Amino acid sequence: MAGGAGNAANGAGPHAEWAATGANLAIAGRDYLNLTLRLGYHFTVLDVLLSDNPNRNHAYFRFAGGMADPARRVRRAHLVRNVLEELGFATRMRGDMVTGRLRAMEHAALRDAVAALGMLTAFTRQVDTTLNDDADMVRAATDFRLLREDAQRQTRG
Repeated sequence: MAGGAGNAANGAGPHAEWAATGANLAIAGRDYLNLTLRLGYHFTVLDVLLSDNPNRNHAYFRFAGGMADPARRVRRAHLVRNVLEELGFATRMRGDMVTGRLRAMEHAALRDAVAALGMLTAFTRQVDTTLNDDADMVRAATDFRLLREDAQRQTRG
């Protein structure tokens, strides 16, 4: 390997910090986005085709991980799943991993759902550490809903 000695896997070398935190990658075009994010210990994948043809449009979202204990991560997964379902996603959950899919949507509706996914990714980054019980999960869902409604009001004028 040119440019540096060491092994990123064992923490040595010039790119060890980057290797330890993971890469955030994006492939973006006019109608397509594939985004892979590692924000701390959270992993998110977003794959979207947003065209003028509703039959081609789709969104795939996956969220997993976290630094909190397993019970709090699972509560956050339930929160994410509930929000995705409110947005119209078909969901699956296994442990703290949630996947959601939307298919065949009009351009504007899918665009709004994708914007909500961006908000959800930011909102859930640290929320798992606060989810001590199911009531906290319900409060967090309400907080997100209000945040999203406020953002929609600001966007629409």
